[in-house]
Amino acid sequence: TSSPTQVMESQRMNSRTEIRVPCTNCRNPPTHGILRDVEIDEYDQYSGIRVWDGYFIAQCLGCKAVSFVHESTCSENYEANPLTGNDKLVVKTTLYPSRLQGRQPIHRADFVPEMVLRIYTETFRAMGEKMPILAGIGIRAIIETVGNEKHASGGNLEKRIDSLVQLGLITSDGAMILHSLRFLGNAAAHETKAHSDEELEAALDVVEHLLNSVYILPKLAA
Repeated sequence: TSSPTQVMESQRMNSRTEIRVPCTNCRNPPTHGILRDVEIDEYDQYSGIRVWDGYFIAQCLGCKAVSFVHESTCSENYEANPLTGNDKLVVKTTLYPSRLQGRQPIHRADFVPEMVLRIYTETFRAMGEKMPILAGIGIRAIIETVGNEKHASGGNLEKRIDSLVQLGLITSDGAMILHSLRFLGNAAAHETKAHSDEELEAALDVVEHLLNSVYILPKLAA
Protein backbone atom coordinates (compact mmCIF):
# COMPACT_ATOMS: atom_id res chain seq x y z
CA THR A 1 0.00 0.00 0.00
CA SER A 2 1.41 3.38 -1.00
CA SER A 3 1.82 6.10 1.61
CA PRO A 4 -0.74 8.93 1.52
CA THR A 5 2.14 11.38 2.05
CA GLN A 6 4.44 12.17 -0.83
CA VAL A 7 7.92 13.38 0.09
CA MET A 8 10.08 15.25 -2.40
CA GLU A 9 13.65 16.05 -1.37
CA SER A 10 15.99 18.11 -3.48
CA GLN A 11 19.19 20.14 -3.32
CA ARG A 12 18.72 23.83 -4.09
CA MET A 13 15.04 23.29 -4.95
CA ASN A 14 14.57 27.01 -5.53
CA SER A 15 18.12 27.67 -6.72
CA ARG A 16 18.73 29.99 -3.76
CA THR A 17 22.30 31.12 -3.25
CA GLU A 18 21.73 33.65 -0.44
CA ILE A 19 19.58 33.96 2.65
CA ARG A 20 18.91 37.05 4.80
CA VAL A 21 19.31 36.41 8.54
CA PRO A 22 21.07 38.43 11.27
CA CYS A 23 24.69 37.48 11.85
CA THR A 24 25.71 35.92 15.15
CA ASN A 25 29.02 37.77 15.15
CA CYS A 26 28.84 41.15 13.39
CA ARG A 27 26.45 43.99 12.55
CA ASN A 28 26.90 43.79 8.79
CA PRO A 29 23.82 43.64 6.52
CA PRO A 30 22.19 40.25 7.21
CA THR A 31 23.09 38.56 3.93
CA HIS A 32 24.54 35.04 4.11
CA GLY A 33 25.71 32.78 1.34
CA ILE A 34 24.26 29.27 1.33
CA LEU A 35 27.02 26.67 1.64
CA ARG A 36 24.72 23.65 1.70
CA ASP A 37 20.98 23.12 1.84
CA VAL A 38 18.35 20.40 1.94
CA GLU A 39 14.72 21.28 1.24
CA ILE A 40 11.91 18.80 1.95
CA ASP A 41 8.41 19.20 0.51
CA GLU A 42 5.69 16.91 1.94
CA TYR A 43 2.15 16.64 0.59
CA ASP A 44 -0.69 14.76 2.31
CA GLN A 45 -3.20 13.69 -0.35
CA TYR A 46 -5.95 13.09 2.23
CA SER A 47 -5.85 16.52 3.90
CA GLY A 48 -4.46 18.42 0.94
CA ILE A 49 -1.91 20.09 3.22
CA ARG A 50 1.63 20.71 2.00
CA VAL A 51 4.46 21.12 4.53
CA TRP A 52 7.85 22.57 3.59
CA ASP A 53 11.13 22.53 5.52
CA GLY A 54 14.43 24.07 4.46
CA TYR A 55 17.72 23.39 6.25
CA PHE A 56 20.65 25.67 5.41
CA ILE A 57 24.31 25.95 6.37
CA ALA A 58 24.91 29.65 5.81
CA GLN A 59 27.98 31.89 5.98
CA CYS A 60 27.96 35.64 6.64
CA LEU A 61 29.26 37.51 3.61
CA GLY A 62 30.93 40.01 5.96
CA CYS A 63 32.74 38.26 8.82
CA LYS A 64 32.41 34.70 7.41
CA ALA A 65 30.74 33.33 10.57
CA VAL A 66 28.83 30.09 9.89
CA SER A 67 25.26 29.47 11.07
CA PHE A 68 22.55 26.86 10.71
CA VAL A 69 19.13 28.06 9.55
CA HIS A 70 15.83 26.16 9.58
CA GLU A 71 12.84 27.58 7.67
CA SER A 72 9.43 25.92 7.86
CA THR A 73 5.88 26.58 6.74
CA CYS A 74 2.77 24.84 5.43
CA SER A 75 0.00 25.57 2.96
CA GLU A 76 -2.35 26.52 5.83
CA ASN A 77 0.02 29.10 7.32
CA TYR A 78 -1.26 32.34 5.79
CA GLU A 79 -2.04 35.70 7.37
CA ALA A 80 -3.64 38.80 5.91
CA ASN A 81 -1.39 41.68 4.90
CA PRO A 82 -3.13 44.87 6.19
CA LEU A 83 -1.38 47.03 3.57
CA THR A 84 -2.32 45.05 0.46
CA GLY A 85 -5.29 43.06 1.69
CA ASN A 86 -3.71 39.93 0.26
CA ASP A 87 -2.82 36.79 2.17
CA LYS A 88 0.87 36.23 2.83
CA LEU A 89 2.58 32.91 3.48
CA VAL A 90 4.24 32.98 6.93
CA VAL A 91 7.61 31.26 7.17
CA LYS A 92 9.07 30.47 10.60
CA THR A 93 12.85 30.91 10.82
CA THR A 94 14.94 29.30 13.57
CA LEU A 95 18.63 30.15 13.90
CA TYR A 96 21.43 28.18 15.53
CA PRO A 97 23.03 29.64 17.52
CA SER A 98 20.13 31.89 18.48
CA ARG A 99 20.52 35.66 18.24
CA LEU A 100 18.73 39.00 18.44
CA GLN A 101 18.24 41.00 15.27
CA GLY A 102 21.03 43.56 14.98
CA ARG A 103 22.09 43.22 18.62
CA GLN A 104 25.30 41.91 20.16
CA PRO A 105 25.90 41.02 23.83
CA ILE A 106 27.29 43.75 26.06
CA HIS A 107 30.83 44.92 25.25
CA ARG A 108 33.61 43.96 27.71
CA ALA A 109 31.44 41.36 29.40
CA ASP A 110 34.65 39.90 30.86
CA PHE A 111 34.55 42.73 33.44
CA VAL A 112 31.20 41.44 34.80
CA PRO A 113 31.33 38.95 37.73
CA GLU A 114 30.83 35.34 36.67
CA MET A 115 27.44 34.73 38.31
CA VAL A 116 25.96 38.00 37.04
CA LEU A 117 27.35 37.32 33.56
CA ARG A 118 25.90 33.82 33.52
CA ILE A 119 22.37 35.07 34.25
CA TYR A 120 22.76 37.89 31.72
CA THR A 121 23.95 35.42 29.04
CA GLU A 122 21.05 33.04 29.68
CA THR A 123 18.58 35.95 29.57
CA PHE A 124 20.06 37.19 26.29
CA ARG A 125 19.72 33.70 24.82
CA ALA A 126 16.15 33.37 26.08
CA MET A 127 15.25 36.54 24.20
CA GLY A 128 16.94 35.21 21.07
CA GLU A 129 14.98 31.97 21.40
CA LYS A 130 11.71 33.93 21.75
CA MET A 131 11.09 32.81 25.35
CA PRO A 132 9.58 36.02 26.77
CA ILE A 133 8.50 34.63 30.15
CA LEU A 134 11.96 33.26 30.94
CA ALA A 135 13.52 36.47 29.62
CA GLY A 136 11.34 38.54 31.96
CA ILE A 137 12.34 36.40 34.92
CA GLY A 138 15.97 36.71 33.84
CA ILE A 139 15.77 40.53 33.79
CA ARG A 140 14.64 40.49 37.42
CA ALA A 141 17.27 37.91 38.36
CA ILE A 142 20.06 40.09 36.95
CA ILE A 143 19.01 43.04 39.11
CA GLU A 144 18.72 40.84 42.18
CA THR A 145 22.11 39.21 41.61
CA VAL A 146 23.80 42.60 41.15
CA GLY A 147 22.31 43.68 44.49
CA ASN A 148 23.53 40.51 46.20
CA GLU A 149 27.00 40.78 44.65
CA LYS A 150 27.33 44.39 45.83
CA HIS A 151 26.02 43.48 49.32
CA ALA A 152 23.01 45.75 49.06
CA SER A 153 20.98 45.68 52.26
CA GLY A 154 17.28 44.90 52.61
CA GLY A 155 14.99 41.94 52.98
CA ASN A 156 13.51 42.19 49.48
CA LEU A 157 14.47 43.40 46.02
CA GLU A 158 12.71 46.75 46.44
CA LYS A 159 14.87 47.64 49.44
CA ARG A 160 18.05 46.32 47.82
CA ILE A 161 17.49 48.57 44.79
CA ASP A 162 17.14 51.54 47.12
CA SER A 163 20.32 50.40 48.86
CA LEU A 164 22.19 50.55 45.54
CA VAL A 165 21.38 54.27 45.49
CA GLN A 166 22.73 54.71 49.02
CA LEU A 167 25.91 52.88 48.00
CA GLY A 168 26.35 55.38 45.14
CA LEU A 169 26.15 52.68 42.46
CA ILE A 170 23.02 54.00 40.72
CA THR A 171 21.08 57.27 40.67
CA SER A 172 17.59 57.84 42.04
CA ASP A 173 16.27 57.97 38.47
CA GLY A 174 18.02 54.68 37.78
CA ALA A 175 16.37 53.15 40.83
CA MET A 176 12.93 54.18 39.55
CA ILE A 177 13.60 52.38 36.29
CA LEU A 178 14.86 49.27 38.10
CA HIS A 179 11.71 49.25 40.22
CA SER A 180 9.63 49.15 37.03
CA LEU A 181 11.75 46.23 35.79
CA ARG A 182 11.17 44.53 39.13
CA PHE A 183 7.44 44.66 38.44
CA LEU A 184 8.08 43.29 34.94
CA GLY A 185 10.00 40.34 36.40
CA ASN A 186 7.35 39.73 39.04
CA ALA A 187 4.63 39.57 36.38
CA ALA A 188 6.70 37.07 34.39
CA ALA A 189 7.46 34.90 37.43
CA HIS A 190 4.14 34.98 39.30
CA GLU A 191 1.60 35.64 36.56
CA THR A 192 3.45 33.89 33.69
CA LYS A 193 3.03 37.09 31.70
CA ALA A 194 4.84 37.21 28.36
CA HIS A 195 6.01 40.76 27.67
CA SER A 196 6.40 42.07 24.14
CA ASP A 197 9.71 42.10 22.27
CA GLU A 198 9.77 45.90 22.54
CA GLU A 199 9.31 45.82 26.33
CA LEU A 200 12.03 43.19 26.77
CA GLU A 201 14.43 45.02 24.45
CA ALA A 202 13.95 48.21 26.48
CA ALA A 203 14.41 46.27 29.73
CA LEU A 204 17.62 44.74 28.40
CA ASP A 205 18.87 48.23 27.49
CA VAL A 206 18.39 49.32 31.12
CA VAL A 207 20.01 46.18 32.53
CA GLU A 208 23.02 46.57 30.25
CA HIS A 209 23.32 50.20 31.36
CA LEU A 210 23.31 48.93 34.96
CA LEU A 211 26.11 46.44 34.23
CA ASN A 212 28.08 49.15 32.44
CA SER A 213 27.80 51.66 35.28
CA VAL A 214 28.38 49.21 38.13
CA TYR A 215 31.11 46.97 36.68
CA ILE A 216 32.51 47.93 33.27
CA LEU A 217 33.02 51.71 33.40
CA PRO A 218 34.73 51.69 36.85
CA LYS A 219 37.25 49.10 35.61
CA LEU A 220 37.89 51.02 32.40
CA ALA A 221 38.37 54.21 34.41
CA ALA A 222 40.80 52.43 36.74
